[in-house]
Amino acid sequence: MLSPVPCVFVIIIVVCKGQSEKERCDVLPKDPTVKMGEDVQIMFKIPDSGLCSNVPLHSRRKLFWMLNDKIIPEGLYTVINSTIPAVTIRNFTLQSGTVTCHMDVDGNDVVLGGTTVKAFFPPMKPTNISCTTILKEGFTCYWDSGRDTSLDTSYTVHRKFGMELDNCTSKSSPCTFDIEVLTDNNTIWVEAKNAVGRTESDRVDLNPFSTVKIRPPKNLVAEPVFNSLDVQVAWERAENMQFPLICVVQYLYRDGSSSHKRVINSTLMGNDSSQTLRIRVERPCTNYTISVRCALDDPDWSPKWSDWSPEVIVLSSLEVDTMQLHLWRKIDAPDETGRRTAQLVWKGFPESCKITEGYRVTIKDENNQTKAELFKPTDLTTSRILDKWAYTISIAAYMNKSAFSEDSISVPAIGKELPPVGDAQAFSHNGQIHVSWSPPNGSVNGYMVDWSADADDYRWLETQATNATLNGQPFKLYRITVTPLYDKEPGKETTLQAYSKEGAPGKVSNLTVSEVTLTGARVSWPAVPRNECCGFVVNYTVFYKAKAGSELSVTVNNTHVYLDNLQPYTEYNVHVMANSVAEGRNSSFTFFTTRIYGSSFIIALSIIGGVAVMVFLTTGLVCFILVNKRISQSVPDPSLSKVALWPPQHCQKDPCSNLLILRSESFPDKIDICVSTPDLGSEGVSPTPTEDDQLGPEDGQVGQPGPAPDPCPSSAECPLEPGGTPPSARGDCPAPEPWEDADSCCVPQGQAQDECGPINPYLKNCVRSVNGTNFVCGERWAGLAAESVPFLEPPPQRTAVPPQAYVSVDMFQDGLFNRSA
Repeated sequence: MLSPVPCVFVIIIVVCKGQSEKERCDVLPKDPTVKMGEDVQIMFKIPDSGLCSNVPLHSRRKLFWMLNDKIIPEGLYTVINSTIPAVTIRNFTLQSGTVTCHMDVDGNDVVLGGTTVKAFFPPMKPTNISCTTILKEGFTCYWDSGRDTSLDTSYTVHRKFGMELDNCTSKSSPCTFDIEVLTDNNTIWVEAKNAVGRTESDRVDLNPFSTVKIRPPKNLVAEPVFNSLDVQVAWERAENMQFPLICVVQYLYRDGSSSHKRVINSTLMGNDSSQTLRIRVERPCTNYTISVRCALDDPDWSPKWSDWSPEVIVLSSLEVDTMQLHLWRKIDAPDETGRRTAQLVWKGFPESCKITEGYRVTIKDENNQTKAELFKPTDLTTSRILDKWAYTISIAAYMNKSAFSEDSISVPAIGKELPPVGDAQAFSHNGQIHVSWSPPNGSVNGYMVDWSADADDYRWLETQATNATLNGQPFKLYRITVTPLYDKEPGKETTLQAYSKEGAPGKVSNLTVSEVTLTGARVSWPAVPRNECCGFVVNYTVFYKAKAGSELSVTVNNTHVYLDNLQPYTEYNVHVMANSVAEGRNSSFTFFTTRIYGSSFIIALSIIGGVAVMVFLTTGLVCFILVNKRISQSVPDPSLSKVALWPPQHCQKDPCSNLLILRSESFPDKIDICVSTPDLGSEGVSPTPTEDDQLGPEDGQVGQPGPAPDPCPSSAECPLEPGGTPPSARGDCPAPEPWEDADSCCVPQGQAQDECGPINPYLKNCVRSVNGTNFVCGERWAGLAAESVPFLEPPPQRTAVPPQAYVSVDMFQDGLFNRSA
């Protein structure tokens, strides 16, 4: 259950909330605004019928005050009329503070009410009051309000003229009256007021004409004066008033990043409606911004200046008489025909000056023949092709068809140039190019030094000294020419190259690795051209590294190097850095691998391999010939053969195959068949076998001759040789060695019979192969005469069997056509 004291607290709160507005306990005043630094008093209101009236007022233990959650000292507490508790805060300087009233109920802090106090500064006294009368526009006054009070402040301007008094109100300066008063003096003061204070300014008496501010001049015009630094300025007054005016001309120009302002002293402008003033400016061909302002001219008061007129921009002119055109030329080396290119350059007038319509260049040869050409003001260079003769070149500026400021230069004939300077050299230092030379033999009037990095960056200077310091852009290669100037014409040029500041040279390209051996390789590259950005090469450093090793390097002054002491059969990467005096630039990487064997091993291996190849080729060739000889023998064509009887002496018997071999070159592409007989007086023979002849060798019988039919029905179908003589009769078959008859084979003289093999009963005739080397003869016949008998002559019939003629040839038995002649 609740303790007694908390119960009382709850009852108080509930009752207070249920009270009417008149009975509420509250802190007063509510959200007051006070002057910064003033004392402020806050009270606690206790209605007579409210429960808050039971609070013992005299007990400081029960009631206390806080400012921004900080307890206010009890010494500032008070009771008004013995009934209203209050607190007084001395010198309140906070912009905002919250004051709350608290009651201590049994050790608990109970907030009875609160208020927010804001402190502000009062307005400051207005100062520096001034007024301006703008005709037909009104009367406007200005003042200085001082510091910001952070509180709404109203300003009231009071004006008193004669017996009249009027005012205007605004939140800040200025404040404008709709009616201007020029008949009487005006008395002006300003009143400032806000929630915490009020103040007034001092009173100021003003002459009405001293307050008049005219409108700015109109129709301002500024034009340059040709051949002069003067600018003529003209304008018109804006007011149609017959009062004298004084005016001031102001002009502004820029020089690089800085600006300059000048004001021309006032000038009297009487009753005229317009005014013209001629001013002199400092710089030619420079844009000037010009404006004008005016005021009533009265010695009794300071002028009230108008606003500045709208600005106009004018380009100053140039004193042409003080300027001079400068013409120069660069002559290239002549070709084989003596033609040469002359690069003409001149220092003209700035195009921005617009004092010239252009330039006229005239070229005159030795015969006084001239050729002129016009150029625009922006053109400062041209080139012409000249032959080997001398020329005079001149230039002049022109305006309105009138020429001015001329200059000329001579071009000597080829071979007629005067001596050049000597010992010319150029080097860079601190971002500049320093050139020096020695004077030539003979008197000179001076020297012309020109330098250029490209066609758009061409400069030159004339000097009496034998040295010059030139400015240039960094990392650009400049072509420098030094020419002595003699009385009549220039001397021969001397050309140099230099950088104002060097950087890394050009990159090495086309890196080549050659002559790679077991432990070495040659690295070469083309030289970096001198005209390649951005520095001169002084040496090259070659870096090379094995795949698993450390990087090595060597520096050389040429474009190749031989790397030795390399590891065999190892991959290397190599690159070259071109070095200038400033820094270096690396090439791309190139890879190579050293040989696995040395050159002596490769030479020996090459010799052995060559010998092996030769042996292989020779063996292959021999085998090819033998195989080709074996397989190229074709089968004889019987359709191209002739049939005839041959005497035995024309056939040579093969002791192994029982074949009769006829050796003859008469018919190399035919098959000749011959039949041998025992003698000329025996019965006619026929190659056609009888029934006995059909027996095989196993029966032990040998075929017997029988009658042969006529294979040629007519002589037209089987023509004989001319005269009817067989080939053997003409001696086409060479004479064989003598042979003698035997039982089973034809045996040449001097050969034993047992050396012969078995007789093939089917090989009964002599057959010559297509290549004309082998002839096959049939079974032996006893008593073959020396002359052959026609094979087709019908022999006497031995039996009643019908005659049959055939040739039985086993061409492939025993390797017949594979046997050599």
